[in-house]
Amino acid sequence: MLFPEMLDLILSILGVVASLVTILIAAIQLLRRISRRKVALFLREMTEKLKNIGRKEGLYYVYPEGSIQRVINRARPGSRVIVKEGTYTENIKVNKNVIIESESGPDKTVIQAKDPNIHIFDLVADNVSIIGFTIRGGTGLYTAGICLNANSCIIKNNKIMNNGIGIKLSSSMKSSIYNNEIQGNGEGIQLDNSNENEIFDNVISWNDKNGIVADNSVSNKIIRNKIELNIINGIIFNNCKNNTISKNIINSNANNGILLNNSQGNVLTGNTVGSNRNKGLLLAGSSNNIIYYNNFVKNMKNAEEYAENIWSSPSPMAYSYEGKTYTGHLGNYWSDYKGSDENKDGIGDVSYRVGSEKDSYDNYPLVKTTDNYILSAEGF
Repeated sequence: MLFPEMLDLILSILGVVASLVTILIAAIQLLRRISRRKVALFLREMTEKLKNIGRKEGLYYVYPEGSIQRVINRARPGSRVIVKEGTYTENIKVNKNVIIESESGPDKTVIQAKDPNIHIFDLVADNVSIIGFTIRGGTGLYTAGICLNANSCIIKNNKIMNNGIGIKLSSSMKSSIYNNEIQGNGEGIQLDNSNENEIFDNVISWNDKNGIVADNSVSNKIIRNKIELNIINGIIFNNCKNNTISKNIINSNANNGILLNNSQGNVLTGNTVGSNRNKGLLLAGSSNNIIYYNNFVKNMKNAEEYAENIWSSPSPMAYSYEGKTYTGHLGNYWSDYKGSDENKDGIGDVSYRVGSEKDSYDNYPLVKTTDNYILSAEGF
């Protein structure tokens, strides 16, 4: 009597099995349609998610098989993204305030452009930090290793090479760029309509054009950089005002050490400008710039100007020279200065004529390089 009921049960089970087989066949057919690349991408995404499960809130990790861009997309604003050592081939858009930092430093963590005509890091959000990468391969003429269309960003401890532009600031304000090596690019650092940024303690060399080029930019500080062996100029300003260029070493550039075009109110102080193949400092259509306490050493021509500028400290400064203390205006050291210093105060007795195109003078030329003078804290 139970036989019909058992038969019905068996038939029901067989029906379920048949349905499962049908689903399995459909799944296999679907998988066959998916490319191996998509499967690998899916597996990488799942791996990244699994590895970040249980991590400290606001802390994300990127592994070599993963993608920096995907992790940034998932990260919350204000998070820190730690990138494990390896080579990542990507172009990365950063649209939220995050810290992106390598775990092992630039020698072991490389970002290679996937598309050489797209910025490698494109920062479009404020308060982003990029720390500790080698960034290379954005070889398009206008392609940057790092492009800032944002404010208050930090770029530090990177090696940026073989890009159309090493670092580009476009309408960027109050960002800090420091402790980077920027070498072998087209332009080293480019500022366009960018104000109140700080560029300091970088090595900017062997770039195919200029070390630093700034257009229509105001109140930036360029301090303690080593700017050497660039194929055109060390620094060039076009239509720039009220910037500070201070304590830089600007040597052996193929054209000018510093070129100011139509730029006013800039302060140049404490720099060493030497062995540049054209002018150490060229001021073309530039006036009311203040130039003092610099060393101009063995340039093809130490300086030239075509408008009125100020070639000494605006006010007297307290300084020590050869064990004695003085107060007075300070000009610049010129390696081709021939005047004497009869009273031994470190200031030449005869004015130095700046260039030959205009009747301009440094009235307080230093008779020795600036390392022979000690300035008061208030003075410098």
